[in-house]
Order: sequence, then C-alpha cells, then structure tokens
Amino acid sequence: MSLVTHIIPSEPLDVTTWTEDEEFARYPEGARAKTAYFPPAGPLPDYIKPGRRYLFKRSRKAFPEQFWAEIAAYHIGSLLGVEVPPAYPAVNNSSRQCAALIEWFYEDGKTRFVMGGDFMQKMLEGFDRDKGSQHNFHSIRVLFRTIHRQGWMEADWQLAWARTLLFDALCGNTDRHQDNWGALFDVTDDGPRVRLSPCYDNGTSLGHELSEHIQGKNWDDARWLRYVSKGAHHMKWTLESPNREGHLSGVQKLADLFPLARDAMMARLLAFDMVALRETLSRLAGIPMTVPFSPWRANLIYRLVELRRDLLLKALQ
Repeated sequence: MSLVTHIIPSEPLDVTTWTEDEEFARYPEGARAKTAYFPPAGPLPDYIKPGRRYLFKRSRKAFPEQFWAEIAAYHIGSLLGVEVPPAYPAVNNSSRQCAALIEWFYEDGKTRFVMGGDFMQKMLEGFDRDKGSQHNFHSIRVLFRTIHRQGWMEADWQLAWARTLLFDALCGNTDRHQDNWGALFDVTDDGPRVRLSPCYDNGTSLGHELSEHIQGKNWDDARWLRYVSKGAHHMKWTLESPNREGHLSGVQKLADLFPLARDAMMARLLAFDMVALRETLSRLAGIPMTVPFSPWRANLIYRLVELRRDLLLKALQ
C-alpha cells in the first residue's frame, strides 16, 4: 500500500556545498531551527530532485535526536500508504550540524499552498494563530465541504483527512496545528484543483522527548500504555470542545462521521508491515552520524508504533 519506495541512504547527505535559499528566511515556520537549500548542479543521488527546495531541519537542543523522528515518520508514512515528504539524514560538515533533509512538498510556480491557519483566521473571529486554541475538526470539515461544493476539492478529501489523522495517531504526533496542514491549489484549464497537503512537519512524535536513562529504565508496561493512551491531536473536535481530541478517540469519531473511512483505515493498519518497520529502523541505526539513531530509540519507536497499531485496530472494530 506504499505510495513510494522509501529510500534509506547508507550515509548522510552533506549539504556543505548546497546553495542556501535566501527567500526562505522571510517566512520560517515552527520552533525548530531550519535552513532551506537547493542542491548543486552536477551528480546527485537519484532520490534528490534537481531544482527542488530542501529543508535542513535540526533538533531542539533539549532533544538532540529529534530530527530522527522526522526521518522515521517518513518511512512509517510510506509503510502506511500515506503521503509524507521524504526525509533523509544529513550533515553540514562546515557547521558540524546534523539534521533531517526534507523535500519541499510542492513546486514553486506550479502550485499554490495555503496554510490551514489562513483559513481558520478567516472563518473564526479572533482566532489565535499562536496558540491555536480554537483549532477544530468541525471547522475544517465545513471548509473542505464548501470547497468541494464549488467543484474544486479532490473527491476523496474525507479519506485524505482519515489518512492524516490515522498517521498522526500511529506516530503519536501532537503538533498537527493549523499551520502544519494546508490546501494545495493546482491551476488547470478547468479551474483550480484543491487537495489536502501531505503530512509534513512530524518531529513532535514517536517519543522524541523520551530518553533511555529515564523512561528506558523506569517505565513498566502499564506506564507505556498510559503514555500512549493519553496522546492527543493538536485540534479539538468542535469549537466548543473543552480539550484537544485524543489520538484514539479522534480516529473513532472520524470513522463514525465518514463510514467509508473506517474500512480504509482498518485496511491500512492490517497491511502495515511491522517486519519491514523493524528492518527499516535497524538500517537507520546503522547510518554513521555524530548524533546517531541509537538502537534504544529504534526499539522505542518500534514498541510505540506496535502498541498504537494494536490500540487503533481495537478502536476501529
């Protein structure tokens, strides 16, 4: 069910000679340091697209291995059949920095991207763009239904959102805020065609904040279950909801709202290859980096995904 063959390089990409994108500095988003680059002319790995922008996205200082969550999430998305921008391990040997090198998910000049926060500000009076406390799925549904009635929206937008929320629940992503999704507008002879963006910005997931010397030594099975069970999406379900929607309950509610989505999500979870995930994580742990993907973190991600997959299957039955 994978949309793409997920690439695992044998060594990190070095961006030292890549060209920095000066325009990107005008509109950085998010809390983590990142730099935009264009690849140089000349021989490139087959999976690097000439002329495409790439983000060199580093970790927060408190969580030095966080960039690996972006990379692991890309591979999990591929195994789940969900579109996630490719993310590769990378270094800048000049600055001695490690990061995830993430492919920009649309081509400038061909596609227009509008962040969800831009829509929310127009729809909801007084919307707080910084906190996103009014961010909710009901308003998103109204937005996409309205665009669909105009004949512009992709026909399967409901399934697109099902894939997104399922992916976030499987990864434990708590940060799909209003600017971590959006609408892509492609101009055609028949008018604009609109689709939900891929699942980008996935670093706040997969237990990135956990450490071997604390959770790895002190947590038993019951504690791991509590950790996974309390995970929540960034968004609430409705504007009036008091709290953010839980990962499991959000998937359940979406399945009830869109009956076709239930079978689609179940099929993706049942087809998810845990053996392939284990092999992928093992190969990532073998890539030589000054901030390596530790075997403990590889096992952690496997354990969390396996537990969440089992809970999601039960929730959808």
